[in-house]
Order: sequence, then structure tokens, then C-alpha cells
Amino acid sequence: MVTMRIVRDDDIPSEADLAAAAPSEAELFAAAPSEADLFAAVPSEADLVLSAAAAELEIAKQVTEAATDQARAAVRDAAAAGLSERSIADALGVTRAVVRRWLGKT
Repeated sequence: MVTMRIVRDDDIPSEADLAAAAPSEAELFAAAPSEADLFAAVPSEADLVLSAAAAELEIAKQVTEAATDQARAAVRDAAAAGLSERSIADALGVTRAVVRRWLGKT
């Protein structure tokens, strides 16, 4: 359904009303950022490189945490199945101390 609204002439602002409501040229320029502010907001190449490296590092931390959680679960399962701490450590490429820590023995 289409709704129509009747607009009366007195609903339309006059040019004088519009001009009075508009900011002056001086107000527009006062509100505009300076050239220095515009260039300060642009990140440098070093900032961009650091930002990308930080994002990659965060992903690597998450992947490492997930892999560590999987390895800890595998250690618990292997120990429950009767494998020695030394053989579990050798299979994972970690020290026996790490295996003991993951098993809660230290």
C-alpha cells in the first residue's frame, strides 16, 4: 500500500531559513581537520608492518595453544595406555620433564 503525504507550502523551509540554519564558511573551515592532522592519521609503513606481524603472532599463539592442548591429551591417553614417560617424550619431541608436568606429576 502506498501512503501519500500532502505537503503544504508552509511545510517547506524558505531559502532564508535554509541559509540561516547552514553553518558559515568560517565555521566549516574551523571544524575541518588541519593538514597535519590528516597526515598524522595515516599509519606509516612501519605501523602497517607491525600491525600485520601482531595479527600473525596472535594466530600463531592460537595455533600453538590448540596443538599443545592436543599433545597434552595425547600424553594423558598414552600414559593411561601404559606407555613410559620416556617413550611418550621421545615420540612428541619434548623432554620427560614436560611429559611429567603435563601429567600433573610435578
